Amino acid sequence: MGSEAMEDCVQGALSSLYPPFESTAPPLLSQVFSVLESTYQHDSLRYLLDYFVPAKHLLHKLQQHACSQYLGCLFLHSGWPLCLGEKVVVQLSTLDWRLLRSNDFYLQVVPFSTRCPRLALKCLAPGGRTVQEILVPESQHPLVFTSEWLHCINKERGHKRE
Repeated sequence: MGSEAMEDCVQGALSSLYPPFESTAPPLLSQVFSVLESTYQHDSLRYLLDYFVPAKHLLHKLQQHACSQYLGCLFLHSGWPLCLGEKVVVQLSTLDWRLLRSNDFYLQVVPFSTRCPRLALKCLAPGGRTVQEILVPESQHPLVFTSEWLHCINKERGHKRE
């Protein structure tokens, strides 16, 4: 597959998952290139087969699970829960840990050795100088965007609801 065909495939998939793509494209494409470079050493075919296609399926399932709780409703942001307008909610690459505060966390689809990519919750590690990665079990994916799941995550991390 040529690089142009790969770019078309990636952009097509991302535009359907993260609309409005005009707004989400800059951070998403930057994240695509970051993972392609850092994890797959610019091997676009391996990136596509080992990471991007399985990640696309994982993101689609997350979106379906979150939206199924609200059948018949219209959403203010068409890309929810993966994005809110131009804000990317589920990341494709690691964010700069220096941007995180002690109570912050984010969700990322992480490459996972020889298996399919996984959903991970990332937050500051104790000491605040690195990022801690907590894999989200597949059994919890349908719950990820519920208030109960968020409350449970915050409770496990030792944060009280304000």
